[in-house]
Amino acid sequence: MAAAHRPAWSPEVAARVTAVRAQASVFETKLAEFESANDADLAEVIAARRPLGHVPLMILTQDRAHFRMLKPWFAGDVDAAYAQWLSGHDDEARDSTRGENRVVDGAGHDIEDDRPDAVLAAFRAIVDAARTQ
Repeated sequence: MAAAHRPAWSPEVAARVTAVRAQASVFETKLAEFESANDADLAEVIAARRPLGHVPLMILTQDRAHFRMLKPWFAGDVDAAYAQWLSGHDDEARDSTRGENRVVDGAGHDIEDDRPDAVLAAFRAIVDAARTQ
């Protein structure tokens, strides 16, 4: 994880990303995330959901081409799994009256690495929406 570089990154960016990802706190956070995923079942997750009112919300979703790269992980139809994934993100976006799910072309799971411009655009959209409330 710490040494994963994108070809488009400059050596300076690659060095900074590596330095951040090599920190013990990053590994501890990832471990806690994986461990907590086994602590809750779907019913608990659904029960914990609450409406977000008018809070600006943006969900970024990887594109279908990148999702298809995960085919070895799925016993069934990967396109059906993607449709379910996308539907779930659309459903979560509806938790806010100002929610939106954006599919980010050219991005896999690590959207911030693949398309940092899309992450910045989403962040700016959220800030603008919050300012216009």
